[in-house]
Amino acid sequence: MSYWVTCRPAVSTCLHAVLVQARSRGCVLRQVLHKGLAWALEKPVAPFCSLECQAQAFLSEHPNAQGLLLSCTDAQIGEVYWRWFECSKGKLTAVTEPGMSLPEELKSPGALPSAYIVGSGCHYVAAMSPGVIGADTQCFGGVRPHGGIMAAKIQANIQPKHWCAPQDLTPRYIQQDIGWKKLSEQPRRV
Repeated sequence: MSYWVTCRPAVSTCLHAVLVQARSRGCVLRQVLHKGLAWALEKPVAPFCSLECQAQAFLSEHPNAQGLLLSCTDAQIGEVYWRWFECSKGKLTAVTEPGMSLPEELKSPGALPSAYIVGSGCHYVAAMSPGVIGADTQCFGGVRPHGGIMAAKIQANIQPKHWCAPQDLTPRYIQQDIGWKKLSEQPRRV
């Protein structure tokens, strides 16, 4: 997902493009459009991970959350995009880099299972190992990245050194092996 952050109504003077880390090549078109517009307007861009934004959306609704949080998104190919965070005292700390795997191959970065799982990948919870899911793990499948939360975090936390020219920002792909199918090989959609 990509979002525009506007500081004032005067778009041409205050617009900053916020480009979110690409989960797959399907996200690229939106990023290219936003990157191109920011480039044309000579506005800087800042990267922001959509999995972090999703975790921040959860934390904004549950500020007293404590423990490991797994932010995951259904990759639509039997896999999940994921990233682990630690929630403590209303703060969120990334524990791992983003990754992608089969749900049953997910591993907890610590000795304890997750306290919370957020995002569209929650429906894979039955396939996740006991090291990831505990008896007290709470799932919040309806949590999604939120543009307002991302904008607030970027405005409050990203230093000027993190902003860059649009032409210098390259999306980071988590999914590397993409097997393209011919139209005749794709399943029929009703």
